Amino acid sequence: MNKQYLNTSSERTRTRVEKLATFVESEETTSNKLTHSPIYRVLAYYEHPAVGNFLNDWNTGSYDEHTIAFEFPLCLIHLLETYRIHDEIPNKKELRPFTEIMENNQTVNGNFHLSDVDLSPLWILSILKPESAVVQNAVSHFVSNDRDEKFNFGSTFTNVAVGILGLCEFDIYTYNEEIDRMAEEMLNALQTNTDAARDAISFDNYSATWPIFEALSKAPQNFDSEIEKLLPDLGVVSGDPDFGEMRPKKIADQVLSLIAIGEGPKESVFKSNWKSEKQAQRHENIRPKFIQTVPISPSAEYAAEIQDSAESLITSANSILRVDSLYIDMLFDQIIDRIVTNPDLEVRVLTRGRNVKGNRQGIKKDVLNDLIEATEGNVKEHHRLHSRLVIADDHKLIVSSADLTRDQLRDEFNAGILTQDPETINDAIEFFDRIWEDADRVEHT
Repeated sequence: MNKQYLNTSSERTRTRVEKLATFVESEETTSNKLTHSPIYRVLAYYEHPAVGNFLNDWNTGSYDEHTIAFEFPLCLIHLLETYRIHDEIPNKKELRPFTEIMENNQTVNGNFHLSDVDLSPLWILSILKPESAVVQNAVSHFVSNDRDEKFNFGSTFTNVAVGILGLCEFDIYTYNEEIDRMAEEMLNALQTNTDAARDAISFDNYSATWPIFEALSKAPQNFDSEIEKLLPDLGVVSGDPDFGEMRPKKIADQVLSLIAIGEGPKESVFKSNWKSEKQAQRHENIRPKFIQTVPISPSAEYAAEIQDSAESLITSANSILRVDSLYIDMLFDQIIDRIVTNPDLEVRVLTRGRNVKGNRQGIKKDVLNDLIEATEGNVKEHHRLHSRLVIADDHKLIVSSADLTRDQLRDEFNAGILTQDPETINDAIEFFDRIWEDADRVEHT
């Protein structure tokens, strides 16, 4: 583990993290179960090596999706947050069964009937499918629903807090006033010192406490002083926790709550600034960039950005190049040259085939024959193809309106997007490969 992070945590946090580290290193955890995800989320903050093994086991394991979605949705949230802390991107394809279950169990009014924490899908889907209409329906239901009479049980506080965190994930800037209002409602209910409130904020209870403190800490309004006043009601949080009396997952809940209120790992100003600089650089790198083709004309400056970007992607591909273009009569030489300079490069070309008439029919035939020879037959056609993509490995993507033809790369107005966003590229690869499996191989003539 990272000793600096451990030593800069509060004593009660550090004691519990050490206990959790001992737990995962013991024979008690022979398998990295998803139900242990809150433990591994804690250890991810401290760079424990077991976290990587846990994520690998998840990627290669099999799970009962319905049981997890209906009974352990918070474990799925812990998993996604562990990926984020570990600076990895979850495989959305592997998680699709969970998202489909959640989407299929949304009610007409936008709520979910899955578990006691029925707002957890709002948070999960805000991470995995933020553009989905299901998420917007859930958000609309949550922000308009009156919760004043619902703070009757400890689990209700957890549920509302999870909803607030989902709203923070979805769009904290648009909904900042609603987030503050709901956080203040929850805080006022907690401060009434009813039995339900004490049950909700007590570290001795079974309900998850961490969402409450995380929601209050993430709200745009500063609730730090009010959170401090809640600390005396946290229960027994000092000293050395005894696993005989408290389950490891409950100790993980305590640690996540303590981290949320500022008792977790600290970084030096230098490291914190450097991390911010790296994040800003990464954001700039993956930021989508608008690219265009503007033909020569008296009223506009000539631009061949789509052609230049596509050529750059072709020459940068190392392991696999995917090209999706209805017709091709440009940049095929660059594709062939790249294969010559990198014989290990796999190239997949999707087109509309040989259905071309007029003066360019001969060019089309020669180009396809050359590509078939260079790629060893890795050229396919699909009669319903209408997309245009160029994907270099898994790190760069162009989506545009332009085929790889002279007309559309130089002589017509066309537009597109260049991105290095990993999630977008993974989605594009999945889209391309789906067509590829359904397409027919183009024969040499």
